[in-house]
Amino acid sequence: SQMPKDVDVLAEPSAEWLTIYSEPLDDVRRAAAPGVLAAVPAKRAFFLVRRHGEPLATALGVVSPDGIALVECVATRTDRQRQGAAQVVMDALEAWAFEQGATISALQVIEGNTPARGLYAARGYTEAGRYHYRWRVV
Repeated sequence: SQMPKDVDVLAEPSAEWLTIYSEPLDDVRRAAAPGVLAAVPAKRAFFLVRRHGEPLATALGVVSPDGIALVECVATRTDRQRQGAAQVVMDALEAWAFEQGATISALQVIEGNTPARGLYAARGYTEAGRYHYRWRVV
């Protein structure tokens, strides 16, 4: 597919990218995000969707040496959700990943995130497995 207009493809996350991505995170995860993102290996790209110059949505794409595109950090500003920005950022990420040699695209989504699950299902993503966290309070 073709790279959509109004999408910045960045080598590093910009301040605008970080603001949108980290909006729903708690303080600890927000503080850790830049360091975690800096450690993401190449081939990678950070995607920022704009509409009329206004930043709306983010994603991070990473292509493994065996041609799997990992989709991460898909986020839309809470005050601009349900306006198609996530669709555009996925279009951009998938177009970029194909150019990088990816033949498969994979992601994780929280089971209760119905809008995201609908978006991914409409794009042809199917469930490959499930996992859950366990924790112990000490």
